[in-house]
Amino acid sequence: MITKLSHRRDIDGLRAIAVFSVFFYHLDVPPFSGGFVGVDLFFVVSGYLISRIILSEADRGEFSIQRFYERRIRRLFPAAIVTIVGILAVGGLWFSPELFKGLAQDVVATLGSVSNFYFWRGSHAYFANSADPSPVLHFWSLAVEEQFYLFWPVFILLGRRLLGRALPLLILGSAILSLGVAQATLATDSSGAFYLPTCRAFEFAIGSLVIFAEQRLTFPAGARSLLAAAGFTLIAYAVVSFDNATSFPGATALIPCLGAACVILAGERHVLSPVLTNPLTAGIGLVSYSLYLVHWPLIVYANYIMGDDAKSVVVKVLIIALAIMLAALMYRLIEKPYRERRSSLLRVAGPAAATIVSLAIVAFVANRQDGWPWRLPAQAREVADLQRFGFWPCAKSAQSKCAFGSLSDRVGVQVLGDSFAEHYVAALDPAAKRAAVRGEAYTAEGCPLLVGLVRIAFDGSQDCKRQRDTYLAAIRQNQAAIVLSQSWMTYGNAIRNELAPEVNASALQVWRAGIENTIHELGGSGRRFLIIAPGVEPGCRSAMSRFAPGPLWHAASKACPAVPLDRVQADNREFYAMLEEIRSRYPDQVFLLYPERYLCGEAECPTAMDGLWLYWDVNHLTVAGAQRVGDGASNQLLEFIRGKGEPPPLHRDRGRDETIPTERN
Repeated sequence: MITKLSHRRDIDGLRAIAVFSVFFYHLDVPPFSGGFVGVDLFFVVSGYLISRIILSEADRGEFSIQRFYERRIRRLFPAAIVTIVGILAVGGLWFSPELFKGLAQDVVATLGSVSNFYFWRGSHAYFANSADPSPVLHFWSLAVEEQFYLFWPVFILLGRRLLGRALPLLILGSAILSLGVAQATLATDSSGAFYLPTCRAFEFAIGSLVIFAEQRLTFPAGARSLLAAAGFTLIAYAVVSFDNATSFPGATALIPCLGAACVILAGERHVLSPVLTNPLTAGIGLVSYSLYLVHWPLIVYANYIMGDDAKSVVVKVLIIALAIMLAALMYRLIEKPYRERRSSLLRVAGPAAATIVSLAIVAFVANRQDGWPWRLPAQAREVADLQRFGFWPCAKSAQSKCAFGSLSDRVGVQVLGDSFAEHYVAALDPAAKRAAVRGEAYTAEGCPLLVGLVRIAFDGSQDCKRQRDTYLAAIRQNQAAIVLSQSWMTYGNAIRNELAPEVNASALQVWRAGIENTIHELGGSGRRFLIIAPGVEPGCRSAMSRFAPGPLWHAASKACPAVPLDRVQADNREFYAMLEEIRSRYPDQVFLLYPERYLCGEAECPTAMDGLWLYWDVNHLTVAGAQRVGDGASNQLLEFIRGKGEPPPLHRDRGRDETIPTERN
């Protein structure tokens, strides 16, 4: 029979080690490069404590599923909800509309206890590497715990009834299965291995197995000390030697998890127990849940508001002190009072659900209303709009990803391509309005949307093909002009031409085939094409979160260095020549637009002008950057859309080595 668990200060101490490992890792404090394993320590502790509560109460005939969930709600939700309210409040005061819109969407997923799935899916999004960390990102681990609480009581009680004393074998089998899934998932989807509960279940199971080891094994004092020392060593090794390049969680997670299991199994009385049970460590452990909740948003907001100054030692010490103070207050005023109450599940779950739904509605509305731009003064709103991704403004469309221009008029221009087509919507929108036509943007991030082209060695290849074929079918229904734009220079050899596959075809040859396939397929009746040539790629990532204004002041980001014009021209020379050959083959149908003409000066291509960033990330344009191209080429774009004039003749542009077209004025 498993006895009721009395309070163990050594486990409080283990929680303190876990939370500070994570905290110092997020603060970039050496030598905590592997401090992320603190989350794994928490999972082991939860597996031990929750399993012990379930089994001890079941052995006494006292277990109630309603009471179990009532206690879990009291334990987790009040502090979490207060934290989320605080995160939304600070975000509302400081974040730009675009950032606040994203935060509101993150909060909805967090309140639904599915943020681990949400952030897992987001990690596969095309712009995932461009996204700044969310203030609620750390709630993914809380979501995993909550999912564990939903599944584990049924699993362990059913196993106890069916298998009796063989229950540990069932738990061990589930741990081995979960570990195998995690290790296999690492090879194909490292984000899935990190976020998905099936890949973390073995960590909870390890904690649960400690209970049965305690029943069957008896250790003398010396052995307990050795066990504790081994546990500390394993945890310290993981914290110090692991880093972001470590293959994790998988088999490597066994090191900190087994370390935590050894520390728990060693019990409260051994030579090293004072390290865990002293008043300071145990006290930190008591507030560790609140400390975990508040530490990450404090770091994110400090970096956002203070910029590079947040990396100083003084600021990091202040963040630690403020986090501990807030955690202590939240423990005393929120956690402890709610945990000590007792009532029915309905009386607890009802108000919790109502609060969650209310907050979710507020966050949903903020997201749908574009991040509440009314929070900013009029001038700041204009700047914030100019610092959006160039895929703006967009209206809903039944056939494409975005409608723009004169929405009530006929379709007169269609954009086809990947995200490098999307960021020219802001350039084309004014011309479409002047021409009194509606534009449709048939785009998909990361997909070469030209006839016959496919992306290889890519998880989304089939999705790209389906999207391509759907869009091409829609475009065939009319004769409106087409704008072709792709990330011509970044796919490398990851594309091929399905219609005429050549093993040794270069990327340039594949692109040429795709463009000509598209002209042949869609160019009947003299349909006109505007091909947007490769542009400027700064290749530099600054702190993108801070380049747009919010309601309150925050430190400005530093723009990337200007790019030498001769480098841009050298990088694009071969592609320019190929485009000119295509234009010469279809002189009555093909227009060319060279973005570098409008993004570069005589010697260099700036990344910011007049206080506005031209680039939204390493190579995509902001609205300001796209409009700079659109303003410079406004007459050419208008003539192209209206179908007037001929493609412009070539001339040698003075001061440059490239042969590029002159826009007609």
